[in-house]
Amino acid sequence: MLTMNAGRYIPQLDGLRAFAILLVLMAHTGGGSHRLPIFRLSPAGWTGVDLFFVLSGFLITGILFDAKGSPHYFRNFYARRGLRIWPLYFAVLAYAFLLLPNLPGFTRDSVGMQGFSASYYLLYLQNFKYGTSGPFPLAVTWSLAVEEHFYLLWPLVVASVRREHLPRILAALIAATAISRYFLLPHFSNTTASFYRFDEMAWGALLACYVRSPRYSAARLRRWSRAGCWLVLPLFYCIIAQPASSWLRAHGLVYSLLGFVFVCWVAFALTARPQSWSMRLLNTRFLRYTGKISYGIYLLHPIVMPNRQLHHLADRVPAGVARDAATLALEFAGIYLLATASWRWLESPLLRLKRRFAAPVQTGQAAAA
Repeated sequence: MLTMNAGRYIPQLDGLRAFAILLVLMAHTGGGSHRLPIFRLSPAGWTGVDLFFVLSGFLITGILFDAKGSPHYFRNFYARRGLRIWPLYFAVLAYAFLLLPNLPGFTRDSVGMQGFSASYYLLYLQNFKYGTSGPFPLAVTWSLAVEEHFYLLWPLVVASVRREHLPRILAALIAATAISRYFLLPHFSNTTASFYRFDEMAWGALLACYVRSPRYSAARLRRWSRAGCWLVLPLFYCIIAQPASSWLRAHGLVYSLLGFVFVCWVAFALTARPQSWSMRLLNTRFLRYTGKISYGIYLLHPIVMPNRQLHHLADRVPAGVARDAATLALEFAGIYLLATASWRWLESPLLRLKRRFAAPVQTGQAAAA
Protein backbone atom coordinates (compact mmCIF):
# COMPACT_ATOMS: atom_id res chain seq x y z
CA MET A 1 0.00 0.00 0.00
CA LEU A 2 1.00 3.61 -0.51
CA THR A 3 2.75 5.12 2.49
CA MET A 4 1.69 8.75 2.73
CA ASN A 5 3.98 10.03 5.47
CA ALA A 6 3.95 13.69 6.35
CA GLY A 7 6.52 15.57 4.33
CA ARG A 8 7.36 12.55 2.19
CA TYR A 9 8.92 13.32 -1.17
CA ILE A 10 7.09 11.58 -4.02
CA PRO A 11 9.53 11.53 -6.98
CA GLN A 12 7.05 10.56 -9.68
CA LEU A 13 5.12 13.76 -9.07
CA ASP A 14 8.14 15.63 -10.41
CA GLY A 15 7.55 13.66 -13.60
CA LEU A 16 3.96 14.95 -13.67
CA ARG A 17 5.20 18.50 -13.11
CA ALA A 18 7.43 18.01 -16.12
CA PHE A 19 4.45 17.07 -18.27
CA ALA A 20 2.63 20.17 -17.03
CA ILE A 21 5.47 22.58 -17.83
CA LEU A 22 6.21 20.95 -21.19
CA LEU A 23 2.57 21.47 -22.16
CA VAL A 24 2.90 25.15 -21.24
CA LEU A 25 6.10 25.49 -23.28
CA MET A 26 4.39 23.80 -26.19
CA ALA A 27 1.72 26.51 -26.11
CA HIS A 28 4.13 29.44 -25.81
CA THR A 29 7.06 28.53 -28.01
CA GLY A 30 7.81 30.86 -30.90
CA GLY A 31 9.96 30.92 -34.01
CA GLY A 32 7.62 28.94 -36.25
CA SER A 33 8.07 25.73 -34.27
CA HIS A 34 4.39 24.94 -34.66
CA ARG A 35 5.24 23.31 -37.99
CA LEU A 36 6.91 20.45 -36.12
CA PRO A 37 4.53 17.49 -35.81
CA ILE A 38 4.50 17.48 -31.99
CA PHE A 39 3.20 21.03 -31.94
CA ARG A 40 -0.11 19.99 -33.40
CA LEU A 41 -0.95 19.57 -29.70
CA SER A 42 0.02 23.16 -28.89
CA PRO A 43 -3.60 24.47 -28.78
CA ALA A 44 -4.01 22.24 -25.71
CA GLY A 45 -0.76 23.40 -24.10
CA TRP A 46 -2.52 25.80 -21.74
CA THR A 47 -3.95 22.79 -19.88
CA GLY A 48 -0.55 22.32 -18.25
CA VAL A 49 -1.55 25.07 -15.82
CA ASP A 50 -4.64 23.06 -14.85
CA LEU A 51 -2.44 20.05 -14.06
CA PHE A 52 -0.33 22.34 -11.84
CA PHE A 53 -3.50 23.40 -10.01
CA VAL A 54 -4.50 19.81 -9.27
CA LEU A 55 -0.98 18.93 -8.11
CA SER A 56 -0.92 22.02 -5.90
CA GLY A 57 -4.24 21.13 -4.28
CA PHE A 58 -3.04 17.60 -3.58
CA LEU A 59 0.35 18.53 -2.14
CA ILE A 60 -0.75 21.57 -0.13
CA THR A 61 -3.72 19.78 1.40
CA GLY A 62 -1.49 16.86 2.33
CA ILE A 63 0.91 19.21 4.10
CA LEU A 64 -1.91 20.95 5.95
CA PHE A 65 -3.72 17.71 6.78
CA ASP A 66 -0.60 16.17 8.30
CA ALA A 67 0.36 19.35 10.19
CA LYS A 68 -3.12 20.02 11.58
CA GLY A 69 -2.95 20.55 15.32
CA SER A 70 0.83 20.92 15.39
CA PRO A 71 2.59 23.92 16.99
CA HIS A 72 3.03 26.97 14.75
CA TYR A 73 0.73 25.50 12.11
CA PHE A 74 0.11 28.81 10.31
CA ARG A 75 3.60 30.25 10.78
CA ASN A 76 5.28 27.15 9.38
CA PHE A 77 2.97 26.85 6.40
CA TYR A 78 3.11 30.48 5.28
CA ALA A 79 6.86 30.76 5.90
CA ARG A 80 7.57 27.68 3.81
CA ARG A 81 5.27 28.84 1.00
CA GLY A 82 6.88 32.27 1.04
CA LEU A 83 10.37 30.81 0.77
CA ARG A 84 9.28 28.70 -2.18
CA ILE A 85 7.24 31.23 -4.15
CA TRP A 86 8.31 34.77 -3.36
CA PRO A 87 12.08 35.06 -4.10
CA LEU A 88 11.93 34.22 -7.80
CA TYR A 89 8.53 35.86 -8.26
CA PHE A 90 9.67 39.22 -6.87
CA ALA A 91 12.96 38.93 -8.76
CA VAL A 92 10.94 38.64 -12.00
CA LEU A 93 8.82 41.63 -10.96
CA ALA A 94 11.97 43.67 -10.36
CA TYR A 95 13.30 42.65 -13.76
CA ALA A 96 10.06 43.58 -15.52
CA PHE A 97 9.22 46.84 -13.75
CA LEU A 98 12.64 48.21 -12.72
CA LEU A 99 15.41 46.77 -14.87
CA LEU A 100 13.98 46.09 -18.31
CA PRO A 101 12.37 49.53 -18.99
CA ASN A 102 15.66 51.23 -18.05
CA LEU A 103 17.93 49.21 -20.31
CA PRO A 104 19.33 51.02 -23.37
CA GLY A 105 16.93 50.72 -26.26
CA PHE A 106 13.97 49.73 -24.09
CA THR A 107 11.07 51.79 -22.77
CA ARG A 108 7.95 50.87 -20.81
CA ASP A 109 5.99 51.10 -24.02
CA SER A 110 8.39 49.02 -26.11
CA VAL A 111 8.30 46.11 -23.65
CA GLY A 112 4.52 46.30 -23.21
CA MET A 113 4.55 47.72 -19.67
CA GLN A 114 2.52 50.81 -20.46
CA GLY A 115 -0.82 50.83 -18.64
CA PHE A 116 0.03 48.02 -16.22
CA SER A 117 0.45 48.79 -12.52
CA ALA A 118 3.06 47.00 -10.42
CA SER A 119 0.79 47.23 -7.36
CA TYR A 120 -1.57 44.56 -8.70
CA TYR A 121 1.36 42.18 -9.13
CA LEU A 122 2.78 42.96 -5.71
CA LEU A 123 -0.59 42.14 -4.13
CA TYR A 124 -1.32 39.11 -6.34
CA LEU A 125 -4.41 40.72 -7.82
CA GLN A 126 -3.36 40.66 -11.48
CA ASN A 127 -5.75 37.84 -12.31
CA PHE A 128 -8.74 40.01 -11.36
CA LYS A 129 -7.45 43.16 -13.09
CA TYR A 130 -5.73 41.85 -16.22
CA GLY A 131 -6.92 38.27 -16.59
CA THR A 132 -4.65 36.15 -18.75
CA SER A 133 -3.19 39.19 -20.47
CA GLY A 134 -0.38 41.24 -19.03
CA PRO A 135 2.94 42.88 -19.81
CA PHE A 136 5.93 40.95 -21.04
CA PRO A 137 7.02 38.77 -19.31
CA LEU A 138 4.34 38.67 -16.58
CA ALA A 139 1.27 37.34 -18.37
CA VAL A 140 1.88 33.84 -16.93
CA THR A 141 1.74 35.06 -13.33
CA TRP A 142 -2.07 35.05 -13.21
CA SER A 143 -1.93 31.41 -12.13
CA LEU A 144 0.38 32.24 -9.22
CA ALA A 145 -2.21 34.74 -8.00
CA VAL A 146 -4.88 32.04 -8.09
CA GLU A 147 -2.68 29.71 -6.05
CA GLU A 148 -1.79 32.43 -3.54
CA HIS A 149 -5.49 33.05 -2.90
CA PHE A 150 -5.94 29.33 -2.33
CA TYR A 151 -2.97 29.30 0.07
CA LEU A 152 -4.49 32.23 1.94
CA LEU A 153 -7.92 30.66 2.50
CA TRP A 154 -7.52 26.89 2.56
CA PRO A 155 -5.25 26.61 5.66
CA LEU A 156 -7.94 28.42 7.66
CA VAL A 157 -10.55 25.88 6.56
CA VAL A 158 -8.34 22.87 7.30
CA ALA A 159 -7.47 24.24 10.73
CA SER A 160 -11.07 24.92 11.75
CA VAL A 161 -12.86 21.85 10.34
CA ARG A 162 -12.69 18.24 11.47
CA ARG A 163 -10.70 16.02 9.11
CA GLU A 164 -13.67 13.79 8.29
CA HIS A 165 -15.72 16.81 7.17
CA LEU A 166 -13.18 18.09 4.65
CA PRO A 167 -14.23 15.78 1.77
CA ARG A 168 -17.83 17.04 1.96
CA ILE A 169 -16.64 20.64 1.93
CA LEU A 170 -14.44 19.93 -1.06
CA ALA A 171 -17.26 18.22 -2.96
CA ALA A 172 -19.48 21.24 -2.28
CA LEU A 173 -16.69 23.57 -3.45
CA ILE A 174 -16.28 21.61 -6.71
CA ALA A 175 -20.01 21.77 -7.40
CA ALA A 176 -20.36 25.45 -6.43
CA THR A 177 -17.39 26.46 -8.58
CA ALA A 178 -18.67 24.61 -11.63
CA ILE A 179 -22.18 26.07 -11.30
CA SER A 180 -21.05 29.65 -10.69
CA ARG A 181 -18.54 29.43 -13.51
CA TYR A 182 -21.23 28.18 -15.89
CA PHE A 183 -23.35 31.29 -15.33
CA LEU A 184 -20.64 33.92 -14.80
CA LEU A 185 -17.85 32.99 -17.21
CA PRO A 186 -19.60 34.30 -20.36
CA HIS A 187 -19.69 37.74 -18.73
CA PHE A 188 -15.99 37.75 -17.72
CA SER A 189 -14.31 36.17 -20.72
CA ASN A 190 -10.81 37.58 -20.15
CA THR A 191 -10.58 37.26 -16.41
CA THR A 192 -9.28 34.36 -14.35
CA ALA A 193 -10.94 35.12 -11.04
CA SER A 194 -9.61 32.70 -8.47
CA PHE A 195 -12.88 30.92 -7.86
CA TYR A 196 -12.96 29.90 -11.53
CA ARG A 197 -10.16 27.40 -10.85
CA PHE A 198 -10.66 26.52 -7.18
CA ASP A 199 -12.44 23.31 -8.18
CA GLU A 200 -9.27 22.00 -9.83
CA MET A 201 -7.31 22.49 -6.62
CA ALA A 202 -10.24 20.99 -4.72
CA TRP A 203 -9.99 17.82 -6.83
CA GLY A 204 -6.36 17.46 -5.75
CA ALA A 205 -7.28 18.21 -2.14
CA LEU A 206 -10.00 15.55 -2.24
CA LEU A 207 -7.43 12.99 -3.36
CA ALA A 208 -5.10 14.02 -0.52
CA CYS A 209 -7.92 13.41 1.97
CA TYR A 210 -8.80 10.04 0.45
CA VAL A 211 -5.28 8.58 0.57
CA ARG A 212 -5.22 9.44 4.27
CA SER A 213 -8.61 7.93 5.09
CA PRO A 214 -9.27 4.48 6.58
CA ARG A 215 -11.21 3.57 3.41
CA TYR A 216 -8.18 4.07 1.18
CA SER A 217 -7.41 1.22 -1.22
CA ALA A 218 -4.45 1.56 -3.59
CA ALA A 219 -5.77 -1.19 -5.86
CA ARG A 220 -9.20 0.41 -6.17
CA LEU A 221 -7.75 3.87 -6.76
CA ARG A 222 -5.35 2.54 -9.39
CA ARG A 223 -8.16 0.76 -11.22
CA TRP A 224 -10.49 3.76 -11.35
CA SER A 225 -7.78 6.33 -12.03
CA ARG A 226 -6.37 4.31 -14.93
CA ALA A 227 -9.77 4.44 -16.64
CA GLY A 228 -10.06 8.19 -16.00
CA CYS A 229 -6.58 8.91 -17.38
CA TRP A 230 -7.59 7.86 -20.89
CA LEU A 231 -10.31 10.50 -20.99
CA VAL A 232 -7.56 13.00 -21.75
CA LEU A 233 -7.45 11.79 -25.37
CA PRO A 234 -11.00 12.77 -26.41
CA LEU A 235 -10.77 15.86 -24.21
CA PHE A 236 -7.58 17.07 -25.92
CA TYR A 237 -9.11 16.32 -29.29
CA CYS A 238 -12.13 18.49 -28.42
CA ILE A 239 -9.86 21.29 -27.14
CA ILE A 240 -7.82 21.27 -30.34
CA ALA A 241 -10.80 20.93 -32.68
CA GLN A 242 -13.15 23.73 -33.60
CA PRO A 243 -15.95 24.46 -32.81
CA ALA A 244 -15.80 21.89 -29.99
CA SER A 245 -13.18 23.97 -28.16
CA SER A 246 -15.39 27.07 -28.11
CA TRP A 247 -18.34 25.08 -26.84
CA LEU A 248 -16.34 23.47 -24.03
CA ARG A 249 -14.80 26.74 -22.88
CA ALA A 250 -17.87 28.98 -23.24
CA HIS A 251 -19.25 28.06 -19.81
CA GLY A 252 -16.12 26.53 -18.27
CA LEU A 253 -17.12 22.89 -18.77
CA VAL A 254 -13.58 22.16 -19.94
CA TYR A 255 -12.15 23.12 -16.53
CA SER A 256 -14.46 20.70 -14.75
CA LEU A 257 -13.38 17.90 -17.07
CA LEU A 258 -9.70 18.79 -16.75
CA GLY A 259 -9.92 18.74 -12.96
CA PHE A 260 -11.31 15.21 -13.02
CA VAL A 261 -8.88 13.92 -15.69
CA PHE A 262 -5.80 15.37 -14.03
CA VAL A 263 -6.70 14.12 -10.56
CA CYS A 264 -6.84 10.69 -12.21
CA TRP A 265 -3.32 11.32 -13.52
CA VAL A 266 -2.09 12.18 -10.02
CA ALA A 267 -3.85 9.19 -8.49
CA PHE A 268 -2.40 6.84 -11.08
CA ALA A 269 1.09 8.26 -10.54
CA LEU A 270 0.71 7.57 -6.81
CA THR A 271 -0.49 4.00 -7.21
CA ALA A 272 1.25 2.72 -10.35
CA ARG A 273 3.31 -0.40 -9.76
CA PRO A 274 7.05 0.32 -9.31
CA GLN A 275 8.14 -1.60 -12.43
CA SER A 276 5.31 -0.42 -14.69
CA TRP A 277 6.07 1.56 -17.85
CA SER A 278 4.29 4.62 -16.46
CA MET A 279 6.36 4.64 -13.27
CA ARG A 280 9.59 4.18 -15.21
CA LEU A 281 8.60 7.03 -17.52
CA LEU A 282 7.75 9.43 -14.69
CA ASN A 283 11.02 8.62 -12.94
CA THR A 284 13.30 9.25 -15.91
CA ARG A 285 16.08 11.68 -15.04
CA PHE A 286 15.05 14.25 -17.62
CA LEU A 287 11.43 14.44 -16.45
CA ARG A 288 12.31 14.47 -12.77
CA TYR A 289 14.87 17.24 -13.28
CA THR A 290 12.43 19.21 -15.42
CA GLY A 291 9.82 18.88 -12.70
CA LYS A 292 12.29 19.99 -10.05
CA ILE A 293 13.05 23.26 -11.86
CA SER A 294 9.56 23.67 -13.33
CA TYR A 295 8.77 26.76 -11.25
CA GLY A 296 11.78 28.54 -12.69
CA ILE A 297 10.93 27.35 -16.19
CA TYR A 298 7.39 28.65 -15.82
CA LEU A 299 8.36 32.13 -14.66
CA LEU A 300 11.45 32.58 -16.81
CA HIS A 301 10.51 31.06 -20.16
CA PRO A 302 8.78 34.26 -21.43
CA ILE A 303 12.15 36.02 -21.10
CA VAL A 304 13.88 33.51 -23.39
CA MET A 305 11.30 32.48 -25.96
CA PRO A 306 10.94 35.76 -27.86
CA ASN A 307 14.72 36.28 -27.88
CA ARG A 308 15.71 37.64 -31.31
CA GLN A 309 19.38 36.66 -30.96
CA LEU A 310 18.41 32.99 -30.61
CA HIS A 311 16.23 33.23 -33.71
CA HIS A 312 19.06 34.86 -35.68
CA LEU A 313 21.31 31.92 -34.78
CA ALA A 314 18.62 29.51 -35.98
CA ASP A 315 18.34 31.43 -39.26
CA ARG A 316 21.68 29.91 -40.29
CA VAL A 317 19.88 26.59 -40.70
CA PRO A 318 18.01 26.02 -43.98
CA ALA A 319 14.38 27.11 -43.81
CA GLY A 320 11.73 24.56 -42.98
CA VAL A 321 11.37 21.93 -40.31
CA ALA A 322 15.14 21.90 -39.65
CA ARG A 323 15.12 25.61 -38.80
CA ASP A 324 12.08 25.18 -36.60
CA ALA A 325 13.83 22.36 -34.74
CA ALA A 326 16.97 24.49 -34.32
CA THR A 327 14.92 27.40 -32.98
CA LEU A 328 13.16 25.13 -30.54
CA ALA A 329 16.43 23.55 -29.38
CA LEU A 330 18.01 26.98 -28.76
CA GLU A 331 14.95 28.20 -26.89
CA PHE A 332 14.85 25.12 -24.68
CA ALA A 333 18.59 25.35 -24.01
CA GLY A 334 18.24 28.99 -22.94
CA ILE A 335 15.21 28.24 -20.75
CA TYR A 336 16.85 25.28 -19.02
CA LEU A 337 20.11 27.19 -18.44
CA LEU A 338 18.29 30.15 -16.92
CA ALA A 339 16.02 27.97 -14.78
CA THR A 340 18.99 25.88 -13.63
CA ALA A 341 20.88 29.02 -12.60
CA SER A 342 17.82 30.23 -10.69
CA TRP A 343 17.46 26.87 -8.96
CA ARG A 344 21.12 26.63 -8.01
CA TRP A 345 21.87 30.17 -6.87
CA LEU A 346 18.53 31.62 -5.80
CA GLU A 347 15.88 29.02 -5.03
CA SER A 348 17.89 26.17 -3.46
CA PRO A 349 19.83 28.27 -0.91
CA LEU A 350 16.60 29.84 0.33
CA LEU A 351 14.72 26.54 0.35
CA ARG A 352 17.21 25.23 2.90
CA LEU A 353 15.71 27.71 5.34
CA LYS A 354 12.44 25.73 5.23
CA ARG A 355 13.95 23.32 7.75
CA ARG A 356 13.51 26.02 10.38
CA PHE A 357 9.76 25.88 9.82
CA ALA A 358 9.23 22.13 9.63
CA ALA A 359 6.22 20.72 11.46
CA PRO A 360 6.81 17.64 13.59
CA VAL A 361 5.92 14.43 11.76
CA GLN A 362 2.45 13.28 12.73
CA THR A 363 1.83 9.67 13.51
CA GLY A 364 -1.44 7.81 13.12
CA GLN A 365 -3.54 8.05 9.98
CA ALA A 366 -1.03 10.05 7.97
CA ALA A 367 1.59 7.34 8.40
CA ALA A 368 -0.80 4.42 8.15
CA ALA A 369 -2.75 5.44 5.04
